[in-house]
Amino acid sequence: MDVRRLYNEFDRRPEFLEASRLGADFLRRFGRDPKGRIYFSLTREGQPFFYQRKAYAAVFYTVGLLEYSKASGDRDAFDDAARTFRQIVAWIENPALMDRPVLAGLPPLSNLANVMVLAAMAIEFAGVSDDPLYRRVMRDAIEAVGRHVDPQRRILLENVSLDGRPISAWPEGRLFNPGHSIEVAWFLMHLLEFFPDPARLALALDVLERSLEFAGTASSAGCSISWTSRAGRRSSSSPP
Repeated sequence: MDVRRLYNEFDRRPEFLEASRLGADFLRRFGRDPKGRIYFSLTREGQPFFYQRKAYAAVFYTVGLLEYSKASGDRDAFDDAARTFRQIVAWIENPALMDRPVLAGLPPLSNLANVMVLAAMAIEFAGVSDDPLYRRVMRDAIEAVGRHVDPQRRILLENVSLDGRPISAWPEGRLFNPGHSIEVAWFLMHLLEFFPDPARLALALDVLERSLEFAGTASSAGCSISWTSRAGRRSSSSPP
């Protein structure tokens, strides 16, 4: 995606477009498994190296092909990206399609990373297509962000239940990723360019400020937080 975005927005050098074509051709030839899902990584020869039972490899595949279609005018690449976007929506709604087990004790969850990637892709597609699906996904993402707000701390929690069941007794229910919270606040501001809402814009700015405060506290202590609990106890940290 980086070379394709570089070509589209900064410098339309022919070698950038050729590198984009080679990358897109390689992914379209080798990137899918027999069920149509996207491998997480491949060898140089195109052999599958790792498969993740999440949709994120498909997200990068989709955004990369979309950027390439913008650069080249390749309609097949755009159609492939659009089809894969629809698959990603289905995979996120039903993780069993990616062979992830459905566990009896697990309540239905909304995961902030999923909200983020759907919003990011829908924004990109909406810029080049009038398909109403993209605006529906953007509206859904705006509503989903609201479910993740911790009203006391004004941050976004990583996981929330969809049926109202409290999940704070589990580590997953207390999880706070400052990076994701910051990114989603930024995406929310972009979503609100399509659907203006002053109250939600104020929320996005508030979440951005509070999440940066959490991250800044960690930096002043000599480490960077990747995951923490909403109570401020770090789950994972590393030196800068």
